[in-house]
Amino acid sequence: MTLLILALVPAPNAVATKGARSGLQCASYFIIGLRGSAQAMNDPLGMSGVTGVYAQEALTVLPADQTKTYSLPYPAGQVSLKAFLPSMNDGKWILTIAVRRLVRMCPGMNIGLIGFSQGAMVINQALPMLDAEERKAIRAVLMISDPQSGGDTSYDATIGADNGLPNTRVGGGILGRKVLPADIQDRTTDFCIVGDPICDAPEEKTPDWAVTAGLFLWQIHTQDYPVCCQELLVYRAMAVAFARRLLQSPSSPPVLKPMPPLPEGFCPSLQSGVRKAGTPTALAGCGGRPAPDVKEAQA
Repeated sequence: MTLLILALVPAPNAVATKGARSGLQCASYFIIGLRGSAQAMNDPLGMSGVTGVYAQEALTVLPADQTKTYSLPYPAGQVSLKAFLPSMNDGKWILTIAVRRLVRMCPGMNIGLIGFSQGAMVINQALPMLDAEERKAIRAVLMISDPQSGGDTSYDATIGADNGLPNTRVGGGILGRKVLPADIQDRTTDFCIVGDPICDAPEEKTPDWAVTAGLFLWQIHTQDYPVCCQELLVYRAMAVAFARRLLQSPSSPPVLKPMPPLPEGFCPSLQSGVRKAGTPTALAGCGGRPAPDVKEAQA
């Protein structure tokens, strides 16, 4: 909650605006953005609407010549029984593999993760798959409207939709409440606007709540995050706090084990039907081909 005090501070001058659609490259500061459901890899930064807006704002604080961004090439499937869960499953593995490769090939890199909606859930699912030493390289996490938000936790940041001021959240993720590993919580913000049915859902989802959510609350999720409360600069405060965390290196470098193998038979591109060159097949090194060098994997 204290992060929101930054919302009352005047906006800083822009000092970095580059870092658009780079691939997996070594850099001092590396932001991985994860789109929401059915969002294409559009601007800003190939991360689309919400995620791109926050990442772009974070770049105003980070040194331009030392910062790269990467829009994770996962399916970001639409919300349907057929598409959502396979997309989320692919995403958590693609993110896990990307982080594992980066921390081993780019010693000293500070990694930041920003995800909206399905993208936030992918982060929530992937972080426990990494070990504590791998997570040490992840210096900042911003999960925006996570469908598996833990709700009222030490790392949640909740605001009112009407005024952007700090508020208390009673609910949690619509797909259950998942709490992150303790070692990453102090570098994480779980951001939710009160009433958003995706991250502020009651544990008992009654028919009356479902009707209210569909008629009146859904627009909070779909419209408010990139524009809410600009007079208080809430979105800027979140992004600036994220960037300042990213600038802080760990007290000691990660002690890494050999990179674990993929699950037997797992291939993200075959799971989701992605066939674009340089996306999950090449990134994961599946389909019988070795994974490319980090610098060669392009979004």
